[in-house]
Amino acid sequence: MPTSPPTHYELLNLPSPTRTSKPPSPQEVKTAYRFALLAHHPDKSTSTVSTNANGALHAKNRDILTIDAIKTAYHTLSTPSLRVEYDRTLLLHPPPKSTGQKSGYTGSETLDLDDLIFDEGEGIWYSCCRCGERKGYVITEGDLEREEELGGREIVVGCRGCSLWIRVGFGVVEEGEDEGAHRKEEG
Repeated sequence: MPTSPPTHYELLNLPSPTRTSKPPSPQEVKTAYRFALLAHHPDKSTSTVSTNANGALHAKNRDILTIDAIKTAYHTLSTPSLRVEYDRTLLLHPPPKSTGQKSGYTGSETLDLDDLIFDEGEGIWYSCCRCGERKGYVITEGDLEREEELGGREIVVGCRGCSLWIRVGFGVVEEGEDEGAHRKEEG
């Protein structure tokens, strides 16, 4: 079964982003880049390389990463605008895992924003999680606005109490628009 190529985070041995995690600092990205270059440099590699009858080189360890892939990962993760877009893409369309899960998120379920409870006092939407956390999944209006500015209509949220995730689809309702009329237009 073919495996998907590693993400830029995996190439640099950095933790992948989540909606609630703090991203690696520019210095952490730079340090990880340097370690990856050293670890996978052809002159420093511990894997064995042989030649075939035509003189072509073949690495016996297929897990060797190319320097170009490492440089691309570093460039993407060290350029703020590229990193934001890359992270957004990873969160919305995670690469398939070899574990057989359909998505990169444990327990990933897709809901509509209307399925969540809106707390006017706190200005949040929330839903309980099967782990028992009453406000396990929380979405703020700011979260939705940021995603909408990026052109998204779906947000991925991790539970505050466990490792489960949900995807929440949403539509943009302009101020003054009647929600019922908006639903009629969609359906």
